[in-house]
Amino acid sequence: MVVVVGKEEVVVVNFGNSKAVLCRGGLAVPLSSDLKGERADEKGRCDDEAVVGRTINWNACHLPPLSTTSRSLGGEYRKQYIIMEPEVTVMKRTEQSDDFLIIATNSLWNVVGDKTACEVVKRYCVNGESGRLMSSDGSSTAAAASEAATALAVLAMAKGSRHNISIIVVQLK
Repeated sequence: MVVVVGKEEVVVVNFGNSKAVLCRGGLAVPLSSDLKGERADEKGRCDDEAVVGRTINWNACHLPPLSTTSRSLGGEYRKQYIIMEPEVTVMKRTEQSDDFLIIATNSLWNVVGDKTACEVVKRYCVNGESGRLMSSDGSSTAAAASEAATALAVLAMAKGSRHNISIIVVQLK
């Protein structure tokens, strides 16, 4: 996943296995969708045995050779199974109400919903006029973003996620 944050817009380029969620005015706004084999548009293509062979349902829709995503920057051997064209989203920014972005692998999103993730990160926000993230010792927004990402990772692990939990929290105010 590639995320570019500009003054006027946020651009998200998703190849799969990740998702970006914007917290805008306290609400979770997905900026990308989960690119999984279970998705209707992906499943239709994945189930086309002439294209990919057969899929395996093993706690998720998997493509041979056990790839969990149907889009990827994957290696040469996967080209017959995956789409190499990313999903691109461009979202206009609203400076007053855009609070933060959560960019994470599916290991978070498979066990924690968008709204819950935003609520966890909001616990690290000061409800003052700035609405800026502050660390537990009040020192910096970078420390607060790191603490919020860590809290999300701990929550994901508590809910059973174990593989490649990567999370970035980006302060937008």
